[in-house]
Amino acid sequence: HRVKKTMVKVSRVVLAAVLALAGNHHASAFVPVSINTGSSNARYGFYMTATKGDDISIDYDAAAKLAYDKWCATYNKESSDEKFATFKSNYEAITVANVSAAKKAQDSNTDRPKDLVLNEYGDMTEAEYTAMMSGDSSGSSSGSSSGSSSG
Repeated sequence: HRVKKTMVKVSRVVLAAVLALAGNHHASAFVPVSINTGSSNARYGFYMTATKGDDISIDYDAAAKLAYDKWCATYNKESSDEKFATFKSNYEAITVANVSAAKKAQDSNTDRPKDLVLNEYGDMTEAEYTAMMSGDSSGSSSGSSSGSSSG
């Protein structure tokens, strides 16, 4: 078998997604390497080895799925496709807001603000949340939250 090496730049979230999707027996295919850039800050990358015919594709929403699984465990929620779709929408909106705020802080040479995170209501639409807060049970389909707020 011929082995092809490819340099892949990845973020921590993408790396976690790749490793989770690759499974334990394939995780050894990812080898961290330090790249000497000539400065005091070394950059890190990963070499990925794959033999011909290996499927190394990653689902577009892999990072959101990993975040959803962690969120479900944190807040003791059951996973569902319907609630994942809502969570993913909220997750993407918060991710964009965090990146935008970080970019703005970098451009204005100010401290980066604390990142926004999803709380126990992260799988609710605005209408569901509003209905729940007003006591209208017809707008909420996620049930009560019995999880902790730590995390």
